[in-house]
Amino acid sequence: MPSPLVMLGMTTGRVLRNRYGLGVAAVGGAMSAFGVGLAVGNLLAGHARRIFTRDERTLALACVPLAVAMMLFMAASVGLTGALACLLVWGAALGVAAPASTAILARRAAAAKGQVLAASESINNATVLMLLPVAAGALAAHGPAKAAMVVGGCCLVGVLLTVADARIAE
Repeated sequence: MPSPLVMLGMTTGRVLRNRYGLGVAAVGGAMSAFGVGLAVGNLLAGHARRIFTRDERTLALACVPLAVAMMLFMAASVGLTGALACLLVWGAALGVAAPASTAILARRAAAAKGQVLAASESINNATVLMLLPVAAGALAAHGPAKAAMVVGGCCLVGVLLTVADARIAE
């Protein structure tokens, strides 16, 4: 799944502190909603694959609740309960999307699965290292809405590429 989503997840603690005045321990507790969402999403990944019949479709459709939750969390004042719900949905959608993305890569890589998956993880990590300072700078200088726009633009490109790829693969 696209690293900008993980990278944006790393900035959420700052948003929780600034918007809701949470201390370090409370931010850690609030971020557990994201982790619970990831676990739920991983548990639902197989069901989503069966419902949507293809990993490409599962990946593209998982991006919808992911984008909505991300944008609501970052750009709207939804209250602490709403923010926690956004983190839960964000994590669940990512938990469904990540296995679909990995399955697509592994299936298409055929005999080179190990190398392709390793390269993909390295690219994800490099993306996080490059975009985290950009999103953090946008967050500090312009607020959460602008940070969401920076990462949202990257995510939009990823969704468009996923949809185009799914059409080519059909």
